Amino acid sequence: MPICEELKTIIDTTCDLPPMPLVAGRIVSLASDPETDAKVLERAIQADQALTANVLKIANSSFYGCLRSINTVSSAIVLIGFKGIKSLAVAASLKSFYRRVDLTEKMLWEHSIGSAVAAHILSKKLYCYPEEAFIAGLMHDIGKVILNNQKNELFSKIMQVSYNDQVPLVEVEKEHLGFTHAEVGGLMIQKWNLSDDLVEAVTFHHNLEGIDPLKTDVFRFAALLDLTNKICAHLGIGYRNPAEGIDFQQLKSVKILKAGDLNFLKLIEEVQTGYEAEKGIF
Repeated sequence: MPICEELKTIIDTTCDLPPMPLVAGRIVSLASDPETDAKVLERAIQADQALTANVLKIANSSFYGCLRSINTVSSAIVLIGFKGIKSLAVAASLKSFYRRVDLTEKMLWEHSIGSAVAAHILSKKLYCYPEEAFIAGLMHDIGKVILNNQKNELFSKIMQVSYNDQVPLVEVEKEHLGFTHAEVGGLMIQKWNLSDDLVEAVTFHHNLEGIDPLKTDVFRFAALLDLTNKICAHLGIGYRNPAEGIDFQQLKSVKILKAGDLNFLKLIEEVQTGYEAEKGIF
């Protein structure tokens, strides 16, 4: 994804973007290589006991809907596949970024889990991005976490202004920073060498107009993230108060995804139930 030099300079000098943890980075690299042997991937995961435990815990959740318990890494690889394992490795690694010490950090973490649940459920209903929807939902606001960790006072002020003045967060970020959390998140995902579609979808999930409409896959991917955001906002997952007045049928993302036929009352209930059931996994 092309990023202007000015934005690179601003972010490089204000946000010390962390590298992916070493073991997780190796797993992502191996899982992305079609020549990788499953035994090699298994040994790479088992090199980190904490990562192994987290991978197995998430693999046994309803996110993956396996009909039997997964007790070994080799079983996880067989049942979930390389793409699924790559997502699990990234998901397990993200725990280190969310300190969850104060209310803001707790809300950011809850929103990421809710978005992962919503994205996963939507992807199955809309038959799009089944491998990456879960991790996309989990990572779409990672830029907020980085800004909160690196520039805590300023980011707290930005969030307060957005809340008090009822102004979209990205507009306040642009005013005070010159860039948004979505752009920071896209840069981080790019740094972690994840897919280009995921980079662009995260970067533009608050700015669908910024995507070339000819890039149909990216356009729909970003729309999926926008819709998961709206569902979580409606439920108040990661927000101070629920946004109950959202008219889902009129959302641009719903029209892009051709999702107007979905029963949104049932969908929202399903996301709420899934979130409550699965948030303890993380």
